[in-house]
Amino acid sequence: MVRKIACAVVVVCASLAGLASPAQAQGPGVRAGVSVDPDQFYVGGHFETDELIDQLYLRPNLEVHGEWVRVPHSVTVVLSPDDTLTTRERPATSLVAGLRYLTDASTTFIIDYYRNGDGYTPDEMDVFFTLIDRGAEAWDSDGDDQWLRLAGRASAAAYGRMAPMQHYVYGRVSQPDALGVLYLSLGASAIVNVADGSVNLLPEVLYKPTANMELRWLGGIQYGVFHAEFGEKAADARFEIRARYYF
Repeated sequence: MVRKIACAVVVVCASLAGLASPAQAQGPGVRAGVSVDPDQFYVGGHFETDELIDQLYLRPNLEVHGEWVRVPHSVTVVLSPDDTLTTRERPATSLVAGLRYLTDASTTFIIDYYRNGDGYTPDEMDVFFTLIDRGAEAWDSDGDDQWLRLAGRASAAAYGRMAPMQHYVYGRVSQPDALGVLYLSLGASAIVNVADGSVNLLPEVLYKPTANMELRWLGGIQYGVFHAEFGEKAADARFEIRARYYF
């Protein structure tokens, strides 16, 4: 059984529209609520400037968000040092907590911490990477694929999933209408594995020259030491160009 707890609090402008004149800035205030679906809690706020032009205001926003999940009996597949797949059952607590900030120039900054209660330790991942190394050597020497097949089963079971380890930090910055160009968006994300120090950088550029066309450039740059999560990816860098036309 999975039990989830969620609550929500948001800091917003407290002045009522009917009590403030159109040319006056609204002050800060508080409102509260509870969220069950999605299971999140968050707090945040914004402050509204004076009216710049008719009906135009700037509102920098700060939001604190999070999610907490507790699984009393979590079952995880584990690769033992003697090259056998076993299962481990234990309580697991996972959570996400972070900040989101929107500036008056519409630049968004996000930073999150993610704890994966079902995740593997660096030593457990090292057993998996060592098995892959041994399998590659056996395949190159005499075509024996038994270790690679075992590594494939371990990967499919859990080791190959997204964020398989326990502690991560995620950051992102994005800017619409960047460089003064309408419909040009620039962004960059970073995922850091706290335990092994490896990093995945994800820059992107999005441009919509027309209402029904989208051009996107995506990058992925992985860095990490030997047997670190992002250091063991198949490619150190990859880049994509996509074009989408709506009709």
